[in-house]
Amino acid sequence: MMAVMGLSPGRAVVEAVSPPHDCSTWGDLVARVRAADAVAFETVVGMLREPGWRLACQMIGDAHQAQDVLQEAFLVLYQRIHTLREPSALRAWFLRIVLNLCRNARRTRTRGPVPVDDAALSQASQPSSGFEERLASQMSVAAAMDTLTPLERAAILLRDYLQLSYQEMAEVLDVPLGTVKSRLSQARASLVRRLKGADFHGAL
Repeated sequence: MMAVMGLSPGRAVVEAVSPPHDCSTWGDLVARVRAADAVAFETVVGMLREPGWRLACQMIGDAHQAQDVLQEAFLVLYQRIHTLREPSALRAWFLRIVLNLCRNARRTRTRGPVPVDDAALSQASQPSSGFEERLASQMSVAAAMDTLTPLERAAILLRDYLQLSYQEMAEVLDVPLGTVKSRLSQARASLVRRLKGADFHGAL
């Protein structure tokens, strides 16, 4: 099973496969995976590996444990794909699995340094009105992100790091669309407050 995934120990993200835009293509892939088609499953893994890896790394802060989470997430996908109602929601459904596994993993370990993509996450501290560039250094953003609640961190990562739509975010977080927008706004505000105050003593 793991050999089919192409996720060997110590191997990070390899070349990703672009997700299909045609809903019928998603439907065909999901149907084939449900029928135990190994080639279709490899295709799905290629499409979802990179966003899953990036989310796990940022949520957990440990590359080795993120790898374990990703392995488990694909195993869960394979075992539970028959429960997926909308094939077009496969990516959001998978990222929800990753997010839930990350929450469980964080409860059982001491968090290490967080690998942060400065260019992407600094945007989270700059809503449309704009903020000074002094808020965007990589170390301060990483430290500030680590003090956010898991839900706040997830909202920022999904929107500003993985660039999901609000609808996809609602599906990943399993909340109404309006709640997503308010939660993201609150998360960004929390991040900005921490960056301005440089007070990172409230880490989870």
